[in-house]
Parts: sequence; structure tokens; C-alpha cells
Amino acid sequence: EFTSIEASCLSLILIFIVIKFIYKENVFNYLKIKKTSFKKTFSYLVVFMVGLITISAITTQLGIESLEEGSEFAKSLITPNTNLVLLIIAIGILQPIFEEVIFRGFLFEHLERKWGGIIAIMTTSAIFSVVHAQYNIYILIIVLLPMSIFLGYTRWKTKSLMPAIILHCTNNSITLAATLLY
Repeated sequence: EFTSIEASCLSLILIFIVIKFIYKENVFNYLKIKKTSFKKTFSYLVVFMVGLITISAITTQLGIESLEEGSEFAKSLITPNTNLVLLIIAIGILQPIFEEVIFRGFLFEHLERKWGGIIAIMTTSAIFSVVHAQYNIYILIIVLLPMSIFLGYTRWKTKSLMPAIILHCTNNSITLAATLLY
């Protein structure tokens, strides 16, 4: 867990350095790290959670059991030597922040400036899904790709990275909590 935390933090620092000293832009402006209304963020969160629950219900009805692999991967992170606090910080908070800064912050902003929001959403979503290739194709296509598209849409419509970070942290935290409890 600690190595994951270190790697995420170092990667974020490198991105901040590139934006500040190579692009010569304000890091927070470039990444769209700014406040957005609680009401708007909450409404996106509700739609996001309803979407994930719907996907889960549909796959259960269709008998697609390969989605259990995500749960199995989460279980594999928990060993007798696992520091649960560091695991929660790494998987529930830092990893989603890191991924959002990379995909819906840094890469999204670059693509949106060049080719617009739709291309930015689709490209970052495809790359996000491919990067998670530790999961099977069903998880990538049925869960991660739609989730990523919605996160990109949220970032695009709110013009802020914060709602996407909140949604992603919520998703990872709930998945981790469910794994720990069951």
C-alpha cells in the first residue's frame, strides 16, 4: 500500500511540475481543480450510483459472473499483513485522485483544447479502461468504460475536476468497504 501511495504522490508532483514549468500555466486552472456546487455534485453522484447499481442488477440477471473478478482482485489486496488504514487511503482516496488528475485533468484538458469535449471523453475513457487491463473484458466494457465515460461527462459539464474525483473516491471506497465487510 505504501509503495502505491508514494508512486501516486510522485506522479502527481511530476504532473504539477510539467504544468507549472513546461506549460507555464496555473496548475489548478489547467486541471480544473475548483469548487462546484454541492447540489450539482450530489446529483451527479446519485446518477453515478444508480448507474452502477443498474449495471450490477442487469449483469446479475444475465448471469455474467465474470464481474466478480473485480471483487476477487480487491480481496487479493487484503492479507494478514495488510495495513487497512493505508489500504483505505491508497485505494479509496489517493488512487482515484491520482487517476482523475491524470485522465480527467491533465490528459482531458489537453485533448479538449485540441479536439473538444466529446473526443476528450471518449479518448480518456478508452485509455482509462485499457490501463485497467488487470480485469477481464466484461468488467472493462460493462463497468469501467461506462463509468469512465460518465466521469468524463461530469468533468466536461461541470468544468471542474472535483465532482469526478468525489465520484471516483466514492466508488472505490464503497467497493473496498463491501470487500472488507463480506
